[in-house]
Amino acid sequence: MQDRHLSGDAVAAGPGAEGSRGHVRGSSLLVLGRVIALALGMVTQVIIVRTLTKAEFGAFAYALAIASAARILLSLGQGRLLSRFMATYEEQRDYARMFGAMFLAVATIVVTSVLAIGALFLLSEELIGSVVDDDKAVRLVLILILLSPLEALDQVFVSLFAVFTKPRTIFFRKHLLGPGLRLVVVLCLVVVGASVEFLAVGYVLAAVAGVALYTGLLVSVLRERGLLQELRPRQIVVPF
Repeated sequence: MQDRHLSGDAVAAGPGAEGSRGHVRGSSLLVLGRVIALALGMVTQVIIVRTLTKAEFGAFAYALAIASAARILLSLGQGRLLSRFMATYEEQRDYARMFGAMFLAVATIVVTSVLAIGALFLLSEELIGSVVDDDKAVRLVLILILLSPLEALDQVFVSLFAVFTKPRTIFFRKHLLGPGLRLVVVLCLVVVGASVEFLAVGYVLAAVAGVALYTGLLVSVLRERGLLQELRPRQIVVPF
């Protein structure tokens, strides 16, 4: 009788225990991915430092810092908060607001990017030239600023995949593919002996490739989960 009771408890606890193990495996995979990304990033950084001149590296680092700061401003922080709302809306089967939240996050990035980047290009001399005197640094800022909306969209996709799919998708795209593509660009820079502008354009193209891959994966995941058929554009509710 006692053995039966114990076995019944084990069966009842089975799904919960399996879910806990799944969360642990997923967290461990993402931690491993973070370590791999840091290692790839360190190798990339070392090669850049050894390849570029001091002035070129300073200009590139300055432009990259501006792009990273602008990413947070362009998304207004929605990328990091999106996963919580998406999980709630999916659980409630409130698909109108679920897709509306996606639309709001992407539309916010698009609108703020057009305004901010447009102003930066039109007033580059006043906004950038007043801070730096080097024309090369100005060109690098104008190239790498395009990373800002791409990385903001990347954060949105990470939040969506955290809800809709398994951690290995985030592991592959965020921690392997992204840093790996940047390393490939840097190696091409060394082999070809190109300029620092080549490096900046390569970073932007690597980000474009990552967003394109994320878009294809998201459509596939939504189709597999049967959510794509719930998309009705006329019924979307944007949760401002």
